[in-house]
Amino acid sequence: MKILYIDQYYSNRRGNSGTRSHEFARRWVQGGHEVTIVTTASAYSHLAGQRRWLRRSVDDGISVWSLRIPYAQSMGYARRIWSFASFMVVSTVMGLLVPKPDVVFASSTPLTVGVTGAIVAWLRTRPFVFEVRDLWPRAPIELGAIRNRFIIAILEAVERWIYRRAVAINALSPGMAAGVVETGVDPARVSVISNACDFDLRRDPVFQATDDRRTIVYAGALGPANDVADLLGIAAELKRRGRGDIEFVIAGEGSRERSIRERIRDDDLTQFRMTGSLSRAEVGELLANASLAVTCFAPLPVLATNSPNKFFDYLACGVPQITNSPGWLCQLLEESGAGAYWPWGDATAGADLVESLIDHPTRRAVMRRAASELANRFERGRLAGELFNVLRDATRAEVRGWSIAWQGLFDRACALVGLALLSPLLAAVTWKIRREDGGPAFYRPERIGLGGRTFRMWKFRTMVVNAEASGLGLNVESSDPRITRIGTWLRKWSLDELPQLINVVTGDMRLVGPRPALPAHAERYTPEQRERLRVRPGLTGWAQVNGRNSLSWTKNLELDVWYARRRSFRLDLAILMRTLGVVIRREGLYENDAGLGDDFNRFSTSVHDPVTKDREKLP
Repeated sequence: MKILYIDQYYSNRRGNSGTRSHEFARRWVQGGHEVTIVTTASAYSHLAGQRRWLRRSVDDGISVWSLRIPYAQSMGYARRIWSFASFMVVSTVMGLLVPKPDVVFASSTPLTVGVTGAIVAWLRTRPFVFEVRDLWPRAPIELGAIRNRFIIAILEAVERWIYRRAVAINALSPGMAAGVVETGVDPARVSVISNACDFDLRRDPVFQATDDRRTIVYAGALGPANDVADLLGIAAELKRRGRGDIEFVIAGEGSRERSIRERIRDDDLTQFRMTGSLSRAEVGELLANASLAVTCFAPLPVLATNSPNKFFDYLACGVPQITNSPGWLCQLLEESGAGAYWPWGDATAGADLVESLIDHPTRRAVMRRAASELANRFERGRLAGELFNVLRDATRAEVRGWSIAWQGLFDRACALVGLALLSPLLAAVTWKIRREDGGPAFYRPERIGLGGRTFRMWKFRTMVVNAEASGLGLNVESSDPRITRIGTWLRKWSLDELPQLINVVTGDMRLVGPRPALPAHAERYTPEQRERLRVRPGLTGWAQVNGRNSLSWTKNLELDVWYARRRSFRLDLAILMRTLGVVIRREGLYENDAGLGDDFNRFSTSVHDPVTKDREKLP
């Protein structure tokens, strides 16, 4: 499979950033797939310092297209916005120049990468999968970075637009998934595949009951969302208690770095050491000598949904950790025994917690084991496989691109013209059916369409009222006495299907596609057979011009899947031309032996059961 991966912050382990995209992509490449990443040479990437405006390179088998668009957390909001907007525009162009993929995968933040992914997927007629690594714009709104109501409304509209365009959405935590669903997204389209643990970061796998280390590590960004000042409050309280033996190490940088350094200087927190940003390999070395690790956030509801890389790096290295986040992370730590929680802003409670752990190495050893066991749930290779399955499944869905949109408009226009030209014939047939037995002119069975959604199909009634409750039930033979006189003529020339032009106008069907599925049949489809639901059903299709009802249902579905995988406007035109000959020659009007020998026609419920009503056999 060919994957186009859009991530503004891509980096391998030589950089000072999260490596989620690299770790997943290299595993997919090892599995025989092709991955192209469009990214920037940000200040934290191993690509930092890139001189060329565009550079193409190969990284562990991954094709990387990197743009010289600066980004650093120390930037002000205006410069960040310029960086996001620049990447959105240029990466969209790059997405149209790279080799055509099978799926487009965009991983936020920022939210603007979703715009790139959606546009590229639409123009290249490929499925789009979006990954939510932070809830945008909810996070900057709660942080106070965005206050203008007009801008907020625009960003929220963009967020909903991206979600609508995505075939599937992956969120990094249950809280993020809930935030996505709150915008109106079908939960069935949302998966939860979090950040992951890389066990090769670990440098000290031995659990020591006599561990006398007294080093507490925070390895992450220093921005307003992280609120490392809460950790400084604990350090100040420990200093007041005379615990100068406990060392704090902060590894990272960001917009709050200067204020943190000033606070350390003003409060004379000599037990603090700041290393600046480190590569992941260096973080592994640092954690090997850590007694405890810290994950902290500002007290905002949206931040309780976070799934930070540092949390999983701590687990991978078997380091017990403490957190002030009352959300998903706290639940994981407390349920597993791998860590503990202190309330935000409560320096006394935080200092008590630190002392209780620092002074009890045996307790920390137990927590180390629990951390390693919890890490197994988030092993990188397993999660890479789960995310790949999301991308693979997305390729089985119908995609909306400029060519599909054009075909949809073409189908609707043809259907409207057809209804207008055939209106005298349709009116005459309606009158004739009503006159023959006084029953309704139309039969409106429930059918399964695009993506498994149900709709009511329009069709002229060709059999007596309640025909499914008598005779062969759901099966129909050529001399079936339940077929009315006008019905015999309509079936002979396939005119009973003409009202489905209404379904084409409403968008439930197309002129060409697999015939609408019976609910009882769709329930029994294999995963491969369900691929026929990737495209909208049609008035005619590949199976209809290659045997029609004379085929077994298994063969019929096989041909439908073939069409779903190869559909094109040229193929549709060929099918429409061949359909005319099939109708004139009256080929395959009825199944062999009325289809009684076909396993797909053996329903588990009685034909007299009201549940089976409307399951008339397709003519």
